Amino acid sequence: MEIEQKQAFEDLMKNWIPALSSYGTSASFTNDSEVRLIPNPNNSQDIPFRAFFSSGFSRRRELMERQRRTLEERKNKGLPPRWKNDGASCFLCDNVGQAQDVGDNLLLPFNAHPNHVLVPNRYPFTKSHILFCAKEHDKISRKVPEIISGEYLAAVIELAEKYGLGALRNHPRAGMSLPDHEHVQFYPHIISDSSGRRISPNGLEGCDLQPTEYGRDVCSVARTRLDTLAFKGGDSSIEKILGVLSRLEESNKIFTWYYEPSGKNQQHQGLFFLTPHKKEDADRTIGGGSPVYIVSARLGETINFVDHMKNLERHIFPRGMFPWEIYI
Repeated sequence: MEIEQKQAFEDLMKNWIPALSSYGTSASFTNDSEVRLIPNPNNSQDIPFRAFFSSGFSRRRELMERQRRTLEERKNKGLPPRWKNDGASCFLCDNVGQAQDVGDNLLLPFNAHPNHVLVPNRYPFTKSHILFCAKEHDKISRKVPEIISGEYLAAVIELAEKYGLGALRNHPRAGMSLPDHEHVQFYPHIISDSSGRRISPNGLEGCDLQPTEYGRDVCSVARTRLDTLAFKGGDSSIEKILGVLSRLEESNKIFTWYYEPSGKNQQHQGLFFLTPHKKEDADRTIGGGSPVYIVSARLGETINFVDHMKNLERHIFPRGMFPWEIYI
C-alpha cells in the first residue's frame, strides 16, 4: 500500500509546479520553507509543535497586489476576463473559474469530483500544499448540508488514502481564511524537518490511543493537552463521524478535524482526529492545525511553546472537558 501511495503521490506532484505557476506564483515560493520541532522546555513529555516556517507568508500580500494590478491592466486594455470569476475577491472562486474554463491549475480533471476540485494552494507554505475546494461559493452558509455530505467526506478520505496525504479542515469561526468557501487542505503525510529527519506534520500521529466508552473505534489520544478524539477505520467509520459532525454543526459548535491516512506503523485503516473549540478565534491567532500541533510561521519568527499553548487553551477545551456524550 505504501509503495502504491508513493507512486500515486509522485504522479500527482508532476503537475503541482506547472499548476502553481499558472497562478503567477513562482515554483521557488516554498524553496526556503522548513519544518522545525518546537518542544516544551519545561516538560519533555509534551508533544512538540511542528512549526512550518516560510518567507512566503510575507510575500503573499506582494503577490496578491501584483495579481490585482495585472487584472487592472487587463481591464484598462479592454481585454476580456480569462475565465469565470477572473480576479474575484475570493481567490478560491477565481481558482475554480480557472480550473473550469482553462484547466491549467488542475491536479485532477475538473469532473473527477462532482462538487469539488483539486488544485495547488495559490500561496503554499510547503511544497505539495493542495486544496480540495467546493465549486460553488457558500453565500448563504449552507454549512450543515456541506459538512454532513457522505460524498464529501468519502472523497476526502479516498484522496488522503490514495496519495498518502494528511487532510486538514478548519472551521469558519476558528480562523478559516475564506470562511464562505468550503475547502480542505492536504499536506504530505511525511515531510523532512530542518535537520533532515522524516516526520509526520500531524503531532498526534504515533501517539498511544486509549479506549473510551463510545465504542472500540473511538479513542482518546494520550499526551495531548487538548480534548481530541480519534475515530479509527477511515471510510468504515464515515457514518459515525458524519453523525457527530452534524450534531456539532446543528448545535453551532466550533470544531476542526484532521485525517491521517494509513501507514506502515498503523494497525488500522486511517484515523480521523476531531477537536471541539470552546470559543471563536475572531483574530485568527491559532490556525486550523493547532489541535494536531501544527503551527504556521513567517521565516525568522520565534515560536514559544509555552505561550502558544496558553493561547490554544484559551480557545480549545482541555483534555477530558468536552461533553462528548451529547454528540456521539
